[in-house]
Amino acid sequence: MNRNIQDCKPCRSVFPPEKQQPHTQDAPSSRSHSMFDLHFRNVVYHCRPLGLRFSLKRYLIAVPFVVSLLGCGPIVSRPAIERSLEREKVHAVLEHIKEQDRKVSSFFSSGKISADAWYGRDEADILVIGRRYPLKIKVEITHSWGQPILHLLLAESRIQVLSFRDRRFYSGPGGAEALQRFFQIHVRPEIFWSVLRAYPTLQEHSSITMGPNQISLHDQEDMEVERIYLHPEALLPRSISYRGEDLAISFDNFQGTNRFSYAGEVVLEDRRKKKKLVIRNEKMVFNRDIPPEVFAMHIPPGFEVYNLDDQDDRD
Repeated sequence: MNRNIQDCKPCRSVFPPEKQQPHTQDAPSSRSHSMFDLHFRNVVYHCRPLGLRFSLKRYLIAVPFVVSLLGCGPIVSRPAIERSLEREKVHAVLEHIKEQDRKVSSFFSSGKISADAWYGRDEADILVIGRRYPLKIKVEITHSWGQPILHLLLAESRIQVLSFRDRRFYSGPGGAEALQRFFQIHVRPEIFWSVLRAYPTLQEHSSITMGPNQISLHDQEDMEVERIYLHPEALLPRSISYRGEDLAISFDNFQGTNRFSYAGEVVLEDRRKKKKLVIRNEKMVFNRDIPPEVFAMHIPPGFEVYNLDDQDDRD
């Protein structure tokens, strides 16, 4: 993990130019003493928008020719062509999501996090390290001046949390209820991975239906399990919602390398409780070896230990 990470070659990003944000390398803050700072040296990702170009002259020349062709053929063939193109686009979108899911086995990220009614409305620093199989995610949240707020380790079906505000160490089942306790939003662990990795994943499904800038995934009983809303200009995933859940996840400001894509901003929103959590990713590194000690949790002196398995400990 001490070796430098080589710069990726510039690549083309498929979102609109007006969404492109300049991406520069920021030196890690000297106020943060996290072990993750060792993994963010010499990392810069560059990307450039993929513009759509056409020649006005060629367009004006081609219009009479196209109109003459349409006048000679039956108009009833046009809807069939449009449906075919639409299905091709949908297939391409779903395949890209699957491909991004398959490619990533681990990641590091750093950025900012903010949440309504959670340690105030100020942004805090966030460092994340994740490994897909077996699932392990470690999150460190720190005030901008360096004071730690929360350290969380999700390891398969278990969770460990150091709350520096409460001076408590929590341990117990790592389901959606446990994550809600500390992030104020009900989110399943597999979706939590997608949020922190900054790209959507697909639920198991048997069929799909299409609407204006959206794709619906259905199970074997033809019940919708997931709905994907797309950016109309670039056909990138804009937001995700799930059947029977109040959670909505938005993805914006996509960044990219020659292999990986990720959202520069991810927003989780509980539509029923009107709570929101925003993560702004400044750096992401994919598929590096992760030493086991990175996932260690050390309980500071004086912290109380709480067992989340005990239902009476919920205060």
